[in-house]
Amino acid sequence: MDLHPRRESEGTFEFGSYSKEADDLHSVVMYFSGLKQVIGGILGHGKATVVSISAHYYMDKGIEEVLGKDYMERIKEKGFLDFIGGDGTQYRVTEESLMERLGTDMHALCLSIAPDCSLGFYQKILGDFLVLISAYHITGLHYHLSLNGRSFAQSSSVIVEEQTVIVKNKYGENLVGVLHETGSTKIVILCHGFRSSKDTPINTNLVEALTKQGISVFRFDFSGTGKSEGTQHDEYIKEADDLRSVVLHFIGMKRVIDALVGHSKGGNVVLIYASKYHDVATLVNVSGRYNMEGGIAKRLGENYKERIEQDGFIDVEDKKGNCFFSFTAESLMERLAIDMGALCLSIGKDCRVLTVHSAADKIVPVEDAYEFAKVIVNHKLQVVERADHGYNNDKHLSELAEIVVGYINELFMQTPSPLQIVVASPNKLFIIEGLVLILRIFLMYYRR
Repeated sequence: MDLHPRRESEGTFEFGSYSKEADDLHSVVMYFSGLKQVIGGILGHGKATVVSISAHYYMDKGIEEVLGKDYMERIKEKGFLDFIGGDGTQYRVTEESLMERLGTDMHALCLSIAPDCSLGFYQKILGDFLVLISAYHITGLHYHLSLNGRSFAQSSSVIVEEQTVIVKNKYGENLVGVLHETGSTKIVILCHGFRSSKDTPINTNLVEALTKQGISVFRFDFSGTGKSEGTQHDEYIKEADDLRSVVLHFIGMKRVIDALVGHSKGGNVVLIYASKYHDVATLVNVSGRYNMEGGIAKRLGENYKERIEQDGFIDVEDKKGNCFFSFTAESLMERLAIDMGALCLSIGKDCRVLTVHSAADKIVPVEDAYEFAKVIVNHKLQVVERADHGYNNDKHLSELAEIVVGYINELFMQTPSPLQIVVASPNKLFIIEGLVLILRIFLMYYRR
């Protein structure tokens, strides 16, 4: 909406009329409330601030650049000042509107915002950003900071930087992933399932839950899927090799792999990885398959073995008859040769393994989860009710995230990050959080 008549609204524009424009906004809110509409959020740029984009905290900032250094003497003498805006329009600043702006105490106003009001910031000037987040020291704070093209975000007092990371696998293919960097040394790697990608709701929901705990997360596309190079086949061993390349990449960056989390086929991949390499202490297998022959006949038909021996491949078609995937004889034989029981017996006794499975899973039956529980030594089984294979609703995604994060945190919380420091005095806590926040921003900004 137009808060003043620089476009189509009536009235006279005033340079510092913040209170009047807040009244304008209240009229708009009341209008839609009268129509039984729920105001889900308010987005404002510059002087319009509950998602704030490039807003000022110091209200005298920027005035000299617009009106000149002697603006106070000149406006007291004339009662007004005229200036040309960036759009070429002439504006008039009255003494009354200027005094209103200078009399606006953003700190006091911010302290009056309700604790349950969720706020967002998008800021490009570090100085304004730091004082803004100090002022808006309330529950539900979220912000985004852009510095020289690098992106930082915050949720529940944790800064998260998102960056694309490309890792070359042993076959020379580029694996594309997204690192959600909180500044922690430890990192959790997420592995997606068959014919899926790093962007599944399960992965993105886990990223949000883990980063809120200060845990860095990396999610990536296996070769031949999503944005990664390569050809997609039903190859478990190759994907375990992809995961190995990712793990080695982060070990080379002096990171500690805190956990590997895989869903469906990704669950099998993390277990296969742990049977070959013993450098990760925690695994989470979400709805992985124990009986590797299970589900093939349903997908390929009862006579799949005869057909693939005859043709060398089987094309899988969608309901419209379009081929969306081909099983080769080689990939099928590899899958059938995988003995998950034997592989799980090779997982180290000091490796903690959590299996999460739904009792209502129609793709991979819950009986597979109980088989994992029989053979993995250091194992915990968590069966959830009524979720489908993909946990495709908010309730089940939240339940899954709570289970996974809780299990990972059993060890992660033993080594607290700076933002997990607890100080009895609220004033000391405020000061420490502010200092840690500034330090974390600069450490991430100057990393590498």
